[in-house]
Amino acid sequence: SHFTSPIRRYADLFTHQQLLMFDLKKKMLSKKKAAGIAEVLLKLEKRNDDAYFAAVDRLKLHFLKQFIQEKTGTLFEGAVVKINAQGMICDIPQYGIRGFVPTHRFTTIMHRRPPKPGNLIYLYLDSLDFNAGTAFFRPV
Repeated sequence: SHFTSPIRRYADLFTHQQLLMFDLKKKMLSKKKAAGIAEVLLKLEKRNDDAYFAAVDRLKLHFLKQFIQEKTGTLFEGAVVKINAQGMICDIPQYGIRGFVPTHRFTTIMHRRPPKPGNLIYLYLDSLDFNAGTAFFRPV
């Protein structure tokens, strides 16, 4: 097995240890013990992945901050992912980001054509919340 993340190196060591024990015809860990270790490793990997994705999302917010400072009025094309009482979640595939449009921002477009999941929508970047890790948009 091969992993690149430092947190996953223990999974490598564990796998290689078991393969070595097998090759040397020595006692390997029981299936129950190996399963317990695997469960812990999966949790550590998930935590590592979550931290990585959160860091990437923060970098995307900093990228968007440059748009606010340098390119005010940039139009973003988004795809509606979900609509609920609080607002609308949209993917901006060109930049690999997901943003939020609060309900009060899109009630004016409801008269023309109510948005539905899967619809394309044009958006302006409204604000960023670095604490929540969210980009807020408003429809054109």
